[in-house]
Amino acid sequence: MGRHTYKILAALLLLAGGSTYLWVWQEDGSNRPAPSQAVSVESEQSSDASGIAEQPGGLAHHWEATRASGDVDAIVLAFKQANDCLLYHAAVNGMRSMLEDGRRGDLANETVETLRMMDTESARYAFVVERLERFCKGSDKRQLARVLSNALFEAAVRGNPDAQTCFLLMGPTPWLGSRLITEEAAEIERHIRHTSGFTQQALQRADPRVSVQALHRYVNTPNGHASWTDTVPMPDPVLTWRGARLAALRALPEQRADVESLLALFVKTGALSPADIQSADRWAQDTFERRFRGEGAINVSSSVPCYSLPELAP
Repeated sequence: MGRHTYKILAALLLLAGGSTYLWVWQEDGSNRPAPSQAVSVESEQSSDASGIAEQPGGLAHHWEATRASGDVDAIVLAFKQANDCLLYHAAVNGMRSMLEDGRRGDLANETVETLRMMDTESARYAFVVERLERFCKGSDKRQLARVLSNALFEAAVRGNPDAQTCFLLMGPTPWLGSRLITEEAAEIERHIRHTSGFTQQALQRADPRVSVQALHRYVNTPNGHASWTDTVPMPDPVLTWRGARLAALRALPEQRADVESLLALFVKTGALSPADIQSADRWAQDTFERRFRGEGAINVSSSVPCYSLPELAP
């Protein structure tokens, strides 16, 4: 890590250290969409009814008005901004760890590859903190986790594709470590109840990231440890195959090879007949030619739909 980058990280870490946080938009001169106000969500369709702490500006009343108006966009914006700020906190913690790492004082024994990785990592942290510091500084991680979980679920049950995709990609982990054990259990139960339905809807849309995730469920070898996913029904095999095949056609070259390898393993499970595979392949190719030919390749491993800006996604 270069001396200049080190100084930048130190300065950013100092800036990120305090001030009162308000859920209001602060203009930073970018093209980021300005929210009307971030929304805390207590879904009536959820069994955990978490009782999010009321934010400044009467957000409890604001949320009731938003729900009554059916403003799904505001709910989607709330979960994405909460996720943005959780990413910000992770970047601040990452910068702190890098600055406290004893190796930073003597890099003579580092390889070129480890130095490159360190510099890339520090640049990523610096970008995230610079981009989000004004909006997220001083925010409470537990409140963020609650807002993220509830707004994400509320938008998902209302049928928002981004929310359903992120609900599946992220799982219950945004709350783990930030809530009481009883709340964590309720969050996991929510995922057990809704993962199958959201997966079916996402596969019907041929969502590339959910399709690859579903493919992994078919080919991954059980590790012998109990998981909350053990009781979730397996996804539709035909929809999984055709979505994953389409994802391979759209993916970055190195990812395409990985997905193709997983599909080869899927064949060996016997979940699909040769006729099913041929039909699904034909559908995927036709869909690619009709809708995606000429478009740039996508990162099927990235959680782009889960943030307010694509460039924030890891």
